This record gives sequence, C-alpha cells and structure tokens, in this order.
Amino acid sequence: MSNDVVAHCIGDDSSALDCTYTVPGIDDIPFDNKGNIMVMQWNTGLTGGAGPSTMLFQSLFHLDNSKNPGYSHIGSFLAVKAIGDGYPLYTYNATGATVLSPPPTEVYYATSKWCAKTYHNVSASQKILNQGLMISQELTFANRVELGEVGNLIGATYLTYTSNATGATVNITNMAHDVLPNYLGSLLTTTVYHNIYRPDIDPDTDLVAIGFALMNSNLSHVVSDIADTLTNQIRSNNPGDNYSATNRTGQAFFDEPYIEVRWVYLTLPFSVTLFSAILLAITIIITDKQPLLKHSSMAFLINRLEGWDDEELDVDVPQTQEKLDRLAETMVARLEDDQSGRRRLVIKVD
Repeated sequence: MSNDVVAHCIGDDSSALDCTYTVPGIDDIPFDNKGNIMVMQWNTGLTGGAGPSTMLFQSLFHLDNSKNPGYSHIGSFLAVKAIGDGYPLYTYNATGATVLSPPPTEVYYATSKWCAKTYHNVSASQKILNQGLMISQELTFANRVELGEVGNLIGATYLTYTSNATGATVNITNMAHDVLPNYLGSLLTTTVYHNIYRPDIDPDTDLVAIGFALMNSNLSHVVSDIADTLTNQIRSNNPGDNYSATNRTGQAFFDEPYIEVRWVYLTLPFSVTLFSAILLAITIIITDKQPLLKHSSMAFLINRLEGWDDEELDVDVPQTQEKLDRLAETMVARLEDDQSGRRRLVIKVD
C-alpha cells in the first residue's frame, strides 16, 4: 500500500477488522452511490464457514451527484486487493497484548473526467500512423440545452462543455452523461471473498464473476482500456453514439509500391540452406573414397564374387529370374580391396 493511502480500522482485536481506505485529494471515493462506506472486512479463520469469510478483493466506482454537472468529474474508482489469503495479522502492542492489523494490500485508485484530446504533429507512412503529441484538456461545464430549445444542434437534450486551454466546445448528450456513470458503477463495483464463504456469488443472477476477473487483472490496463473503448464509442458515428461525427475520406493522388523487409521471415530459408550445406559437407567427408555406384549393375558384372563356394552359387537349370532372385536374397556382400588392390564383392559376415 502506498503512503498516499490511509487505512482506518476498527475491530475486536481477536477475530475481525473492518477497514476503510482513503486517498488524499479524492474525498468521495470511500462512499458508494447509496452513501455507504466501502469497508474491507478482514476476518480470521475463526469465523469458519458459519459467517462471512475474509475479503480478498473489493472495488467501487462512485459518482457524487453533488458535483454533477457542475464539474467534468464522472466518478472515482477505488480497489483494494489482499496480498495472500486476506487474513489479518496478529501483532503485539507495547503492553504485550495481542492486536490485529490489516493484511498486506495493494490499493489502486483513479478518477474519470470528461476531457478533450488534441493531437499535434500527426504523421502517416505506408507502415504506421503516428499520432504525435497528444494533449488532454479537462472540460468545464458551460450549459444544458433541452430538447426543443431554440439553438439545439443535436435533436436531443445535451450538455455543453468547454476547454479552458483551447476554448473548444464539446456537446455530450444527456443520456451518455447520466447513464455512463451508472454503467461504470455496475461494472466496476465488485467484492470477492475467501473461497470458504462466497456471499458475493448468486448462481441465479451472477453468471460471470467480474470481481474475480478484476482481482487477477492489471487494473491500470483495465481502466485505461475501458476509457479508450468508451472514448471511441462516444466520438464515433457508425458504429458509435455520436450522430454528429463526420468521416472525412482522403484522396489518393497516386499509388506508391511499398516493400517492407522483415529479416525474421528469412530465418527459415537461411536455416534450410545452412543445414543442407552441413549435411553435404558431412556426406562428402564420409564418402570421400567410396565409389558412387548407386544402382549400377556393372559393379556386379565387373567385380568377382568372393567368399562363396561354387556349390552355393549353383542354380538348377533352367535358370529363371525367380530362382536368381531367391539366391540373391540370401547373399549379402560389400565392395572391398583384395590383396592385390583390386575391388571385389566379398561376402559380408555379421
């Protein structure tokens, strides 16, 4: 837990602790939309299966309606994750008495706000689109325009925000403004208990344990990906929710061939060539002084058969191909040099 996050705990010093976690500068995080405090229940194993088990993870997305729509603030997100089994730790105070302290935790917090993104020095090549420098400016609420009001540009009730940096005006429909925080609240408000007791799961309604997925995910990436997805959805037309979005189609003045060399693709042909060369070299070394006869029948006509008696080579007349084949199947020979240096087909002895 970072030094910015403070744990406030109460308990009986024997089996249970209830802790709230506050973050300086984000005073509305510990409360949900019903005014309840987000409490981490750290219970020892003494409660067993008869009562609530200790918590492993809890997250909350909160919207304070008192700040809406006067600010660009959408809501705040707080998540507390136990490192390990979630059981509180037994320690001793100055008098030697046993006291409970919360287990090691990871605390993540974030805020969501309406903002405008401006991209500078955007460039494109045949390979990639480089967005350049992106500057995010927080938006300030300016006005609410009702449906049917003179000057309504959208055909629905919307809220107008302005950027203090650029003066640009942004219109956000009332539906997106009101529904989005509730959606984030239902998605990101979860609780996961120890597996001994799981009151957070209702088999009839909770078909997917979102809390377990969040507990085992990188929350920085999750929140960032959700923000990017909602941003693309809001500022796009089809698919998307922005009816005023207009797609600008560029004009291609000429075609230019583009070739991208990826050396990793040459690994396979280089490997085949290398191993083939190694195999060829080994074959040349092994067969350096051996004749390359292959299937030539001249070797049997020129070189004599040695090691067999004449009776072993007799074939009953008339000699037929079948008789010769049967005799040949019993004969195994190899080429060797005799005492005079001449090549002979000598019987091979195992």
